[in-house]
Order: sequence, then structure tokens, then C-alpha cells
Amino acid sequence: MKWIALLAVPAVLLACSCGSSGGPPASAEVLVVPARDSGGIEVRLVLRDTERATTRADGAALVEVLEKRSDPYAETGETEVQLYRGQFPVLRSHFRKITYRKKPLVAFPVGRIPHSDFFEAPTRESGIVRITFRARYSEDDIVGEAAFRF
Repeated sequence: MKWIALLAVPAVLLACSCGSSGGPPASAEVLVVPARDSGGIEVRLVLRDTERATTRADGAALVEVLEKRSDPYAETGETEVQLYRGQFPVLRSHFRKITYRKKPLVAFPVGRIPHSDFFEAPTRESGIVRITFRARYSEDDIVGEAAFRF
């Protein structure tokens, strides 16, 4: 997978005990909510270490909005159609404390993805947001995804 160049990040970063472990990420979760103006979606990335505690990390991410559609030629009878694709740097310093479903978390605000940025309009009521994260100095991808309603 090709990645965009990361922004220059200072070699020494101060650790913050803002509800995160500081350990290396082992898994990713994606949080998706409809945008307030209902013209898109709001996306956040939560990284977790091996103990399932939230953590922060520098790296790069690929975000995709996908829709499953019927495909008689596919093995499963369905294919994933990419409606949106974007790449961006992830900086440890940009993670923020949030409350999600009454639980405190530390999350990276991917931001608002307006429907007008989609390559094509959705044809179904639901879709998938998939984020592939690669920590700085790592060769391993961490993938998280979440289903949502348009």
C-alpha cells in the first residue's frame, strides 16, 4: 500500500496521561455519526493497545467509505464499491478526549466527510467506513471499520 509522506514530527514527544496508555497500537476502532447538518458523516479513530486501553500514535491513515452491492459475478454475491477515499497524517498531539456512549475515550478526529465529496451517490441505506492505520516506523497495518446508516 502506498502512503502519503508524513508531516515532520519532532523526535521527542511529551507523554500525556489523558486517559491513554501510551503503548503501541494493536487494534483500531472507527466511530461514525451523522454530521449535524445531515450532509455527511463525522468520523473518529480510536487506537487500542494489547490490553485494550486507548492509546495515541503518530502515523498515517487511509479512510474509505464503502457500500456493499449485489454482484452476480462475485464469489459472495456482493462487491464493495468505494464511495470515498482519503489519506492523511495522524499526529499523537491531535488525539482528544471524548465521551462515546457514556464512556470516556481518546480519539483522533478524522473529521467531517460530506456526501458531496463521495465519488458517487450511495444506492443503499447503509455503508462501511474502513480506516487502515500504519504507525510511524512500523510496517504493519491496523484496520478498523464500522457500519453506519447514510
